Amino acid sequence: MTKKYHAANSRRFLRLRVDYLVKYKIPGMLGEPYVSNLSDLSEGGLRFWSDKGLPEGSLLQTSVLLAPADREIRALGRVVRVRPARGGHFDYVAVSFLELSQDDQSAIRDFVEYISHTESARELLDQPGVIQRKIEAAHV
Repeated sequence: MTKKYHAANSRRFLRLRVDYLVKYKIPGMLGEPYVSNLSDLSEGGLRFWSDKGLPEGSLLQTSVLLAPADREIRALGRVVRVRPARGGHFDYVAVSFLELSQDDQSAIRDFVEYISHTESARELLDQPGVIQRKIEAAHV
């Protein structure tokens, strides 16, 4: 069965559904960043899932490796929306970029447009070596 992919384009920037890892932490937080899976990415922000209870309005330092482009994107963003996922074990967190270099913004735009408009390029995202973090349901 062939998978159909398309970018969700209901916002200001073209968004691409991706299944990459994102690292994030609250600025000034000590220790290692949290790691989770992206849901989508655009030059204006990203969406991922989290079990950390992030409140809307929180500032986050984010980092995403665009593996096919061999480029790490770093940005400061603000949590603009938190919505519970089905089952309620984690939330989908939408982050709007506040500080993103022009080079990184261009890299995201070029990446999203290329993947969205080139059917064969989608194979760059469907690599079996991509690691996903899984959240296990808490046993009550």
